[in-house]
Amino acid sequence: MDIIDCPHCEGRVIPNASGICPSCQKNVNDLALVAQSRKLLSLRAEINQRRLAGMSLKSALKAMTAEQFDHAMIQQVGAEYERDLAMYSFEVKKFYLVPGIAALVIGLTVTIGSMLYLQRIGTGIIWHGMVVYGLLSTLTGLVKLYHAR
Repeated sequence: MDIIDCPHCEGRVIPNASGICPSCQKNVNDLALVAQSRKLLSLRAEINQRRLAGMSLKSALKAMTAEQFDHAMIQQVGAEYERDLAMYSFEVKKFYLVPGIAALVIGLTVTIGSMLYLQRIGTGIIWHGMVVYGLLSTLTGLVKLYHAR
């Protein structure tokens, strides 16, 4: 067979004897699947454009017209976005909120303990860097969660 552009993955490939692309494992002769894939890409691009304009995911999905995209396709893309949002929220909580709150609690404990100790002995250094880190990390996580929705 000749080198062709796969209509699914758009890579330059040599399909096998049954017409299967070695890259995406789809039949290069199945044009109905190509049309559906392109519609899905178009739907995702439309939703991304509306999300960048400041619309929430639910309002962007509601704004999609039934003429352009069928209901099942809109539901499929909506479920993909919901799954991605849940995964992103988990990552934000794991890498920003939990460490930030932990650092804030530890930092406040050490700072308050230092202040109480310094009241007895007179002079010294108060450690507050952990509190600042905890506040910044927590606020960053909250802002990321707010903007993701």
